[in-house]
Amino acid sequence: MIDEIAVKVRDAALSGQKIAMFHYQILVNAEKLKDLDPVAFCNNLEDYLIPVIKSMLEGHDYRKVFNAVANKLDVRYNTVSAQCTRALGLTTEGFVSMVKERKIIDLLKEKYPNQVALIKRELVKP
Repeated sequence: MIDEIAVKVRDAALSGQKIAMFHYQILVNAEKLKDLDPVAFCNNLEDYLIPVIKSMLEGHDYRKVFNAVANKLDVRYNTVSAQCTRALGLTTEGFVSMVKERKIIDLLKEKYPNQVALIKRELVKP
C-alpha cells in the first residue's frame, strides 16, 4: 500500500498536486494506515540519514549529497536538510561536524535504539 501511495504522489507531482494527492491518499487509506508504525511509513533513517551520511563519509560535500538525495526521493533540498539536522536537534554545521568526526553514529544509536543493527551494518566499518 505504501508503494502505491508513493507512486500516486510522485505522479501527482508532475502536475503540481503532490501535497494534495498525499493528503487525499492518507484520507482514503486512513483505516488501513491507523495501525501502521510511523517509523515504517516515513523512515528518516533509511531514506535520508544513512544515504547522506554514507556519501559524506566517502568524502562528498554535504550540499551535493543533499541535492542528490532530494532528487532521488523527489523532495526539496530543504526537506533533506531538515531530516538530517532539525530532526536530530542539530544545525547544519553541527551535523557536518558530527559526520566528519563519526560521532553521528552514536547519536543515531541513541535516537533510533531499535535500529542499531541497521546503523552498524550501514555505517560502521568492519
